[in-house]
Amino acid sequence: MPLYRALKAPHQLVLGNHDFDVADQDKGKVMQAMGMPKAYYSETHGPWRFIYLDGTEVSTYRYPADDPRTSAAEQRVEQLKKQTIKQAHPWNGAISEDQMTWLKNELVAASSANQQVIVFCHYPVYPVDGHNLWNAEEVVELISQYPNVKAYMNGHHHKGNYGEHKGCHYVNFKGMVETKDNSAYAVVSCFHDRIEVDGFETEPDRKLF
Repeated sequence: MPLYRALKAPHQLVLGNHDFDVADQDKGKVMQAMGMPKAYYSETHGPWRFIYLDGTEVSTYRYPADDPRTSAAEQRVEQLKKQTIKQAHPWNGAISEDQMTWLKNELVAASSANQQVIVFCHYPVYPVDGHNLWNAEEVVELISQYPNVKAYMNGHHHKGNYGEHKGCHYVNFKGMVETKDNSAYAVVSCFHDRIEVDGFETEPDRKLF
């Protein structure tokens, strides 16, 4: 965190499963250590609205083992496994109903303000993959109702991925952990008619229209 805070560029964080690889008694201190006053939030930059989601809100690792939310999440995983849902794994998570309502309100507000939107989350939602949010289909369905949402960007699946669905580009950036000698990062530029992803080393370039 001291190195991260030294960045001269503006920077924001999204919560992921590895952020909670700490002792149970320290799980409640994670957000404070990361300097995050809110788990999910949004900001605007000119004609763009950036929305940051919390995919750890419903999960098996976010809260202490004896927390009712942990057991509820474990039960949810088992139910998804019985339904043979591909992403039914304990290292994934879900967006709560309250957060889904908040996301919808954000998309409505952005649409009313004629803003284009990029949604950020640690977890992918499209294409179908074993690393996706447990309720990925619900998130994709909501996004598909708002043509002003131009992209959804995430990590989590270290090998990376990409898909386009109803005008929204779903970009899964690669993880540096996948290589010994190469990096993987990108500079994303937003224009009124396109998004350009300038990838470095193992991350490919993309032009999203």
